[in-house]
Amino acid sequence: MEPLLILLYITCHDAEQANTIAHIVISEQLAACANIFPEMQSIYRWDGKLNSSTEAVLILKTSDHLRQRCRDRVRQLHSYQVPCILEIPISGGNNEYIRWLVGQTLPP
Repeated sequence: MEPLLILLYITCHDAEQANTIAHIVISEQLAACANIFPEMQSIYRWDGKLNSSTEAVLILKTSDHLRQRCRDRVRQLHSYQVPCILEIPISGGNNEYIRWLVGQTLPP
């Protein structure tokens, strides 16, 4: 059975921060791939106030056995006090691509 694959959905202050985090976690082999959406609008309540800000979205593709280490590393690198890091399980897709992701995230 192939390991469970995970998408980590992360919001970042800006595309530069997303790019920095992506390069580090991929170079440290904690994720296989990253996608960055450089600008999106976020609306949220924080400290009892309604806020609106521009952020970047970082999506990291990793495996179940790396998820905690990857999340921890993102938290170390992130500037937010409480960063948005959400896990989305990958339940299927292009088998060739999934095999590639698995190969990139196998334990050494």
